[in-house]
Parts: sequence; C-alpha cells; structure tokens
Amino acid sequence: ADHSVLLHLAESDSGRVLQQDLASSMYWSKSRMSHQLARMADRGLLTRMPDAHSRQTVVAITREGRAVINAVTPAHAAAVRRHLLNHATAEELTILVQLAERIRDDVDGGIPY
Repeated sequence: ADHSVLLHLAESDSGRVLQQDLASSMYWSKSRMSHQLARMADRGLLTRMPDAHSRQTVVAITREGRAVINAVTPAHAAAVRRHLLNHATAEELTILVQLAERIRDDVDGGIPY
C-alpha cells in the first residue's frame, strides 16, 4: 500500500495530489485512504495539509518518501520481471497488455468508490 501511494505521488508533476483524487485514482475508499495516509504521515513519508483553493486536503510526498520510493523501485521492478515477465512469451505479454488495457478502460468507465 505504501508503495502504491508513494508511486502515485512521485509520478505527479508537483509531488502533490488532492487526497480525494488520490483515492479515486487508486480506487480506494475515503476511509481506507485516510487511514493509510495517517500511518504514512506518522512515519514521515508524506504530509497532508488543507488546499488553499478548496476545502480539500493536499497530500505531498516528503524527502523521506522520495528516498523510500527511489530505494525500492529497482527491487520492485526486478521482482516483477523475475516473477512475471521472465515466464511469459512475447505473445503472452501482448495478450496481457491487451487484457490490462480492457480492464483499465472498463474500470475508468465505471463509478469509483
């Protein structure tokens, strides 16, 4: 869960995302997101603050959070390669990508939590 949250924040242009948008993009309930962010904030991986332009909360990755995501990303990528990609043929990977795209399109067309 930490990895997913940190990755979303690190990949945003500013390293900051509205909490509601983060929950929607991850298809998490507001409650799950709130509890996860509280735990991560307690460990210094991110901060939460009121948005200056709305009544929403902004979530921002901290220096510590960036260090964590940068440290674990190579191991995560190697694990995906070792446990999934190395076992698939080119044809199977093409099918996997097509399936993932159809699922993404279906989920994006649905109603998030």
